Amino acid sequence: MLRRALTLVELLVVLTILAIMTTIAVTMTDSLVDQGRYESTQRTLENMQVAIFGKLSATETEVAGFLSDTGRFPRAYLTADGTVQATELWAQPGDLVNFGLYSSVGDDTEIKLLAGWRGPYLQMPINLTNSGKSPLDWKLQDGWGNPLGGWVLNPQNQAVFVPWAANQNIVNIASAGGSENFAGVLASPATNVLGSISGSLADADPTPSMGVTVKRTYVRVYFPAPTGVAFVEQNVGAGNSFAFTGLLVGPKALRAYQEITTSGMDKDGNPTTSDSVLRSDIQYFRMPAGGVVRSIAMDLK
Repeated sequence: MLRRALTLVELLVVLTILAIMTTIAVTMTDSLVDQGRYESTQRTLENMQVAIFGKLSATETEVAGFLSDTGRFPRAYLTADGTVQATELWAQPGDLVNFGLYSSVGDDTEIKLLAGWRGPYLQMPINLTNSGKSPLDWKLQDGWGNPLGGWVLNPQNQAVFVPWAANQNIVNIASAGGSENFAGVLASPATNVLGSISGSLADADPTPSMGVTVKRTYVRVYFPAPTGVAFVEQNVGAGNSFAFTGLLVGPKALRAYQEITTSGMDKDGNPTTSDSVLRSDIQYFRMPAGGVVRSIAMDLK
């Protein structure tokens, strides 16, 4: 039995159908690949967000990150091949102490806080890009194989990708995006990492003290710093009030002080004076974004 061969028109129809099916299959495959790259980039941004800032909520800093541990933002690092990376998240910089319990600097060494670099804050993939290289030359890329950077808002209030510069503070993270299906900047959310500590001193013993002259009353806030523990200080205002602003979220210690001069007489009846510093109890807490209000009780003279 003889079989009829395909005509030219039938052959063209078959080829057209095959071409359409191939195009659809390739398009679907490309979309799936792009979706995978997009999701990979989103995970990377989320992981970096947690590594730097911790898991911040409106009321509490739940998990410590680079910022909370060291008292500063990570700085962008220029690798040997000219790529700028967030290297301090996985390789300890020379200006940061090892994580541990540190006493404060200055005249009050009773204050102790955990501080220092306790990374790696980000688990880096050991792939063909990073294999065999020093951690200082590792690269973290988005799903499309491009370097990450930061973002700023344009006049239309849209996030615009900005490459990091060497030694720049990394305050946010972004990807420039990928193919046509996922064009545009993929940006981490804006993060509020600042807060204030305000309050007042309450006199624990209002009984007047005879022969005592108050020289000054002040409050200090202690916090983790690159070299251990640092503090800021201010004299109390009207009503024994205080207010510290622009502080980074994370562990804090709060203490009030009063410098006094006590006058008296020695055993021979000669007038004497002596200087001393009164100290309140120490308050330890984790300051959330936005800040807190605290009351300090001490025997004010």
